[in-house]
Amino acid sequence: MDENHYRFQKDFFANLQLNIITSAFTHCWNTWRETDYVPDYNKFYFIIDGEGWLKIGDTEYYPQPGQLFLMPAGVRQSYSTINGNTFLKYWCHFTAKIGDVNLFDIVKTPYYLDVPDVSKVKGLFAELIKEQDNHKLYARLREKALLNELISYFIENTNVDSLRFSSLSVMEKLNGILKYIEEHIDENISVEQLAGRLHFHPNYFTRVFKKYMGMPPIQYISKARLEKAKYLLRTTGLQISEIAAKTAFCDIYYFSKAFKNYTGFTPTDYRGI
Repeated sequence: MDENHYRFQKDFFANLQLNIITSAFTHCWNTWRETDYVPDYNKFYFIIDGEGWLKIGDTEYYPQPGQLFLMPAGVRQSYSTINGNTFLKYWCHFTAKIGDVNLFDIVKTPYYLDVPDVSKVKGLFAELIKEQDNHKLYARLREKALLNELISYFIENTNVDSLRFSSLSVMEKLNGILKYIEEHIDENISVEQLAGRLHFHPNYFTRVFKKYMGMPPIQYISKARLEKAKYLLRTTGLQISEIAAKTAFCDIYYFSKAFKNYTGFTPTDYRGI
C-alpha cells in the first residue's frame, strides 16, 4: 500500500462512529423467525451451540458453533430455527458509520468468520453485555471500545483479499483531493477550487466529501493545517510565524488561537511538551 493510500485510509477510519444498540447471550426460542426484512443496523451472531438457518442477500447459511456472522445494515435478511436444537449465541445490534455511510457498505467483508480464538471472542461479548448493564458513565466508553475491538477482530481475521472498497471511483477521487490538500497546505484552498478539480458543483462536492469523510471540506482543511503545524513544531526549529505561513494562516495571532482551540496548548507550549 502506498503512503497516500495509507494516509487516506487513516483519515477515513478516524471518522468512524460506533453505537451499540443492544447485546445479549441467549438460547433462541422455537418461534425465532423472520423473513425478508432489511434492518437499518448491523448484527453480529456468534454461534456457541445448536442449529439454525440464516439468509443474507441471496445466500443461505447453516451456521456452525465457533462461527461469527455479520449481518450488515441495508441488506435483505431472513432467519429461523430448523429443529428443537436452537442456537445458543452471543449477539449484538450496532451501527458503524463513516460520515453518513455504513462501514460495511465501504469495506466489503465475507458474512462470516471461522473464529480462530473462541475464548477471546466469548470474552469480548461477555464484557460487552456486562458494560451494557452498567449504568456508570465510563461504561458507555467501554461499550464502544469493545465493539471496536470486535469489528477489528472480524476484519483482521478475514481473508485480506476479500476486503475491498466499494464506490472505488469515488474513493480514488477523494484520495486525489486529500493528496492535493496536503501538497498545497500552505495555500488558500477553496471548496470551489477542489470541486473544480473533479468537475463537480461545489454544493454537490461538499455533500459527497462530508458523506465519506464525516466533515465538510473546509473543516477537513482546517484540521489538516493544524495537524501539519503540530508535525512542524515537533520536527523542525522553524519560528512560529514561519509555521503559520507554511500552514496558510493569515497571521500569528489567529494561528495561535486556532492551534490552542484544537490542541489545548499554545504553539510554544506544544513544542515544549
